[in-house]
Amino acid sequence: MRPDKHVISNLKPCVALISVRGALRIILTFAVTVVVAACATSPQKIPADQDTFSKQTLYLPTEVSAIRAESTRIKGSNVKPVGAHQIILVPPERYRLQVRFEGKSKVLSEETRDFVGYAARSFPDVPQQQWNAYTEEILVSAEGEPAFWMPVQGAVTTTLIPELTIGENFEVFVFWFGEYDSRLMLFANAANSFD
Repeated sequence: MRPDKHVISNLKPCVALISVRGALRIILTFAVTVVVAACATSPQKIPADQDTFSKQTLYLPTEVSAIRAESTRIKGSNVKPVGAHQIILVPPERYRLQVRFEGKSKVLSEETRDFVGYAARSFPDVPQQQWNAYTEEILVSAEGEPAFWMPVQGAVTTTLIPELTIGENFEVFVFWFGEYDSRLMLFANAANSFD
């Protein structure tokens, strides 16, 4: 027995409607999956109150003495004579240190400017404005280490340094670029007080 022609013609719109609904469901499911995957993998902006946490996770906590020991270990093969000076360059490493403010600051010394010029040529991936941001040096000390001058970015000198008192400990986030005549070249780009 053959189905009635009228019944078949009434079924065609239903089949078409089911097919459109099925296709829309598949498209919608795919679109939702893509959006969820994109949201899960896209970088998230870190809220301002978590800024310190993000710096702490990017900068390896260590001590100045450990950096000095590493510098001594690699000294033999990496010393480059530049004029009358001995320079050691290392790929920039990020460290988080605890240091004590010795109460003195000054504009960048000639030796620091020399090192910056040499390092800027040696590390062309570091933007020039990064090097230009270091405008002053502060005198700091760390446990078991003599006081040393540390170049700091202008933002650090204008925000934190005025709040510090002589002998106060604080946390500093640095890039270690090497040595200049046995002086560790630790460049501070952020700092936190311990209050």
